[in-house]
Amino acid sequence: MRKRLFIFMTPNGATYSSPIEMYPDMENFQVLGFGEGINEEEAFKDFIENNK
Repeated sequence: MRKRLFIFMTPNGATYSSPIEMYPDMENFQVLGFGEGINEEEAFKDFIENNK
């Protein structure tokens, strides 16, 4: 089986159009990083090792 590249994201993101605004314009996903592995668990371990 060959390794694949996985992307790890969180739904805890927000976008502000102005530094003055108190509330975000939009809620969004943010990319935490990438990991490589045969499956999700192995890729997550790789992600943790490379993003301490």
